[in-house]
Amino acid sequence: MAGDAQGTALRLRAVCEELSERFFERDDVVRTLVVTLLAGQHSLVLGPPGTAKSELARELRGEAMSHSRWKSLRERKLAEGLTEPEDVAEARREIRLSMALAKAVHDRRTELGLTQTELADRAGLTQAKISRIEGSDTVPTLPLLAKPATALDATLNIALDDDDTRVSFTAHDHAA
Repeated sequence: MAGDAQGTALRLRAVCEELSERFFERDDVVRTLVVTLLAGQHSLVLGPPGTAKSELARELRGEAMSHSRWKSLRERKLAEGLTEPEDVAEARREIRLSMALAKAVHDRRTELGLTQTELADRAGLTQAKISRIEGSDTVPTLPLLAKPATALDATLNIALDDDDTRVSFTAHDHAA
């Protein structure tokens, strides 16, 4: 048990150091966001445009909280007989869906070379709403999901299983 805690602490420290090196003068923000994520709390990073707030959040989510990196520890704990409370399991499912959607929207938008503002204009939404979707700060309703899908000229595919959530966009084929 102590070895697991030490290993986790070392991995977290390595993630913090890597992100602090990549995001100049953001050590305090990185550490605060890691603590916030571990505590299961929401965070709000304020600052002027162009200071890499969204990029830092995406990188932290990708580096520190990627499902594959933390899944093995959770599986070991469950195999040892630890049971996860239902509210925690439900929260995990919601977060997994939100993160999968965020990644799919971001990936398709950047594939098309669009900014968040351009996507928002195409979708009839605000840039802030697109930022919240890409930052996995929200789980949008189905009618809302249709707007970015149309604006991204793609079909939105969502697969929901007990331990697997997949969200992707399939580009429309206009060759016909």
